[in-house]
Amino acid sequence: MSVSRVQGAGIYGNKKNYVNFGQFQYVTYQTAGSYTLNLPTSSAAEFFIVAGGGGGAAGGGGGGGILQWQGLITNGNPISITVGAGGASGTQGGNSTVSSNGTTFTVVGGGAGAVWAAGAAGTGGSGGGGSPANADGGGASGGGAGTFGQGYSGGSGAGAALNQRATGGGGGYSGTGGGGSGNTGGAGATGLSIPASVSPYITGSHSVLSSGGGGSYYTAGTAGGTGAGGTGAGSGGSGAATMHGAGGGGANYSSTAGGAGFRGFVVVRYLV
Repeated sequence: MSVSRVQGAGIYGNKKNYVNFGQFQYVTYQTAGSYTLNLPTSSAAEFFIVAGGGGGAAGGGGGGGILQWQGLITNGNPISITVGAGGASGTQGGNSTVSSNGTTFTVVGGGAGAVWAAGAAGTGGSGGGGSPANADGGGASGGGAGTFGQGYSGGSGAGAALNQRATGGGGGYSGTGGGGSGNTGGAGATGLSIPASVSPYITGSHSVLSSGGGGSYYTAGTAGGTGAGGTGAGSGGSGAATMHGAGGGGANYSSTAGGAGFRGFVVVRYLV
C-alpha cells in the first residue's frame, strides 16, 4: 500500500459533485489480498479498480475487468478492499472488489483460455480465447464472453488439419481478441492505456492495463508467456511485458501450461 497527496478542487460521489478546496489523498493497493481502509472523516471517495488477468491454456487468457473512478459516501464506515490475483494456467483471474456503507463494486477477473479440444473458453471481465473443439481438430469453440462495461470477449479457435489448428487471443478492455487462423494464434486484444489520473500512483512499468493474452498454434513452441498480452506459443499472437490485469499467453499442444495472468490493483482517492 502507498499513500500520496495532491492539490484538488473537487471529487465526485454518487453522481453529485462534492467541492472541497483541500487535497486529494491517494491510497494504492498493488498486491493481491484483502485490506481495510479507515478514512479520517465521513468522506466522498472514488475508486479505480482493476481485476486479475486470466490464465492462458491453449487459448490466451482474458484481461481483468476495469471500473474507472466510481464513487460513494462512506458515512464514516470502513472501506473493504480486495485485489484480485492473476489466474494460474487455465484458471480465471481473481475479482477485485470495494465495499463500504452498503455499496459494493465488483470487477470481474479475466476469463481462462480454452483447453485444447475441450470446448469453450472462460468468461470474465474480458473473455479467454477459444480452441479447436474436437480431438481431430474439426470445429472450433468461440471465445469467452466479457462483462458489460468491463471488457470484451475472446477470439475464436479455428482449424481442422493438424497444421491448421490455432487458438484465439484473449479479450481486452478495449476490444475483442483475435481469432486463430491457419498456423497463427489470434492476437491478444489491446487494453487501456493507463490514465494520467492513475499513473503517478502506480509503481512499476504498467503502461497498458488489462490486455488479452495471445493465442497459440498446435505444434512447435514453448509455454505461453505471462502478462500483458502474454505471447502465445508456436506462431502465437502478440505479447509484451507483464502488466496489471493482463491475460497470460496460450500454450501449444505439447506444452504443460499456459502463461499466468497478472494481478489487478485498486486506487482510492478522497479529499482531506
